[in-house]
Amino acid sequence: NQKIAGRSLSILFVVVVLGAPFVVKPLTWLGNSANGESASNVLQNIGSLGSRLIIWNFVVQKIEKKPYLGWGMNASRNLPEANIKQSFFKGKQLVHREFNIPLHPHNQALQIWFELGFIGACIVSLFGGVVIWRFSAQVYRPHLLPVMYAFIVSILIFDLLSFGIWQNWWLATQFFSLTLLLLMGETKEPKSE
Repeated sequence: NQKIAGRSLSILFVVVVLGAPFVVKPLTWLGNSANGESASNVLQNIGSLGSRLIIWNFVVQKIEKKPYLGWGMNASRNLPEANIKQSFFKGKQLVHREFNIPLHPHNQALQIWFELGFIGACIVSLFGGVVIWRFSAQVYRPHLLPVMYAFIVSILIFDLLSFGIWQNWWLATQFFSLTLLLLMGETKEPKSE
């Protein structure tokens, strides 16, 4: 049922945004074992995921220091420790090197927590959850709901693994795509004979 799928997606969105630091923290053990032989072996084999784990480990540590209000807008660009590079060696060979935060955390849920804290995460998660819930209430054309859900899931995957939340071009792309999708919903459905 499309309504159940939409409401489940709405609840999942709220849970993902509010739970991000708690889910990601156990996954970032790699960032805690800097210069360790086991970390170097893992980093050598997982490529960009290793970079994400280093970044996310740093971000989660900073979230724990200011959990309620966060560090402020665009703090990831201004935090002095963000420019420090983590180096991982296997013996004397450098296997991987990455900034604590290169421009942004590469995970929008963590970036919301990091910059806006728990209060910001609540506002964003509730706003997004309500918007998705409204779509599931079939306010728009029911035949477009599967496309809308696919759009939301696609955006969320990129949001949780790649782009920063305040990147203008990414925000514009999302709003432009959403506008086109909503305009498609305004067209008349073909009459059944």
